[in-house]
Amino acid sequence: MNNKLLILNEMNHLLAQYNRDSITSTQMIREMITFCEINFSVLKKIQKEQVEWAKSNFGDKPSWMPLLGAMEELGELSHAHLKNEQKIRMNEPHFENKKDAVADIIIYLCDYCTSQNIDIQSVLQDTWDNVKKRNWNKNKIDGNADRQ
Repeated sequence: MNNKLLILNEMNHLLAQYNRDSITSTQMIREMITFCEINFSVLKKIQKEQVEWAKSNFGDKPSWMPLLGAMEELGELSHAHLKNEQKIRMNEPHFENKKDAVADIIIYLCDYCTSQNIDIQSVLQDTWDNVKKRNWNKNKIDGNADRQ
C-alpha cells in the first residue's frame, strides 16, 4: 500500500471513530499525530513531489496562493463537518468531503512551506516533540507537566 493510501486509511479509521463518538476530537488528533510521527518521512516525500507537480500545473506563483488554498480547504472541512453535525444535506458525502479537505490542506501547506523554505517534516516533528510534553490536566497555566 502506498503512503498516501496508508495515511488516508488511518484518517478514515479515526474519523469513523470520531463520528461514532467513540473517541473525542482530542484523542483523534493525538492518535493521528502519533500515527504521523511514525510516518513523518511521508511528508518530506510529498513536499518534494509536490514542488514539481505545482510548477508544471501552475508555474511560478506568489507564496500567498497556497496559503489561501489551505484556508479555502479549511472552510470546506468546516462546511462538511457542520452539515454532518446538523444532520442536514445528508445526500452529500460529508465524510468523504472531510477526508478530501484534510488531505488538500496538507498538500497546500506543503506547497506553502516550500515557498517559505520550511521543511514541513522537521518543523512538525520539532513542534510535536514540545507539544506532547504538555499536560493541561496537571497545569492549566502553560501545560508544563513539571510545574503545577
